Amino acid sequence: MRTINCLILLCLLVWGSAFAQSNLPACPSWGYFHICFGTYTLADGGKYAGEFKDTGVETHLNADVVATAKRDPKPGELIDGEGGYTLWGKLLPAATYKKMGGLPSGLAHGVKVVRPVAKGQSLSWEEVAMDTMTHAYKIRREIEAGYSF
Repeated sequence: MRTINCLILLCLLVWGSAFAQSNLPACPSWGYFHICFGTYTLADGGKYAGEFKDTGVETHLNADVVATAKRDPKPGELIDGEGGYTLWGKLLPAATYKKMGGLPSGLAHGVKVVRPVAKGQSLSWEEVAMDTMTHAYKIRREIEAGYSF
């Protein structure tokens, strides 16, 4: 009988805690609720409980993916960026791509080649005509300037 009473008590505790109100603070209404400390009510009425915390900031720039030619693009040709027909990404140590002025593959979409490039060659900023007024370009250069290699 004692075992049954313990089992019933355990079931009530587990079942009751599933419906208990949380005393955690509400999650912010912005951002991703998978990094939220507290509860979040979903559109269907369901609740999400999680922990809100900073997802982290990089402290080192160790490597990057540099745009590398799949074939020989000619000067004046537009390259189609990562996943396209003209480029693939090569992971290089940060010191290597910084020294060569490597073009990040993520910024290589729709840029014009200004110098001959051989198949298999990793591209540099000097081999393409970049729009230096774009927000992505400015942020990338700011990131590169902020690290010592």
